[in-house]
Amino acid sequence: MENRIPILSIEHLTTGYARIQVLTDIRLEVFPSEIVCIIGPNGAGKSTILKAIYGFLPPWKGRIVFKGEDISHLPVTHRVTRGMVLVHQDQNIFPSLTIQENLEMGGYLVTKPSSRKARTEQIFEMFPFLRAKRKHPARSLSGGERQLLAIGMALMTNPELILLDEPSMGLSPQMMARVFSWVNQIHEAGKAILMVEQNAKQALEIAQRGYVFDLGKNRFEGKAAALLDDPEVKTVYLGGGGMDENLP
Repeated sequence: MENRIPILSIEHLTTGYARIQVLTDIRLEVFPSEIVCIIGPNGAGKSTILKAIYGFLPPWKGRIVFKGEDISHLPVTHRVTRGMVLVHQDQNIFPSLTIQENLEMGGYLVTKPSSRKARTEQIFEMFPFLRAKRKHPARSLSGGERQLLAIGMALMTNPELILLDEPSMGLSPQMMARVFSWVNQIHEAGKAILMVEQNAKQALEIAQRGYVFDLGKNRFEGKAAALLDDPEVKTVYLGGGGMDENLP
């Protein structure tokens, strides 16, 4: 990697909900223009880490550094304007609005109309099926197409880091492959991606590095290919098919 300065650095992060501690002493890095995935069993805290990074949960201990700035206690809007965006696993589009209106909602922070229009066209070039259905209500899309629309909405802000929470949840194998293909294409366009994913093997196959969470702690970390070949990771974390996250 040309730039060895991480775009995102999680340093000894401990947090949770109310009095329930979920994450303990988490350490994690994402470098520019790479895909990093987080895998692990139910209740490992995978989605919780994304909520903390995005500002929905305050750190109890440790800190979150984005592009060299400590953002641990800054509002979500600051993170978005600095170049970070989160794509939720569900309820991530406006079903009654048209596809084009959804994209415009995704670019609400882009105040210049010409810039917003140019970015909408860029999304249509990336996802041609969205252009073909631009005047259709978003509820007419399939589950996988809705996920790609949600990603398109996130790209409207031209982020440097995209947080993806379970992008393949509930999708057929064919649509899952399609979503992962588009995620890889976005990465090739120069975006950094931190992805929480239930389908561990497929996520590691497109990622450069990975982290395995268990009981809210770092269990393994390393290059994705090495994690795929690790006997314990294979046996404990890759042998049981899809995993999902029960924690909110």
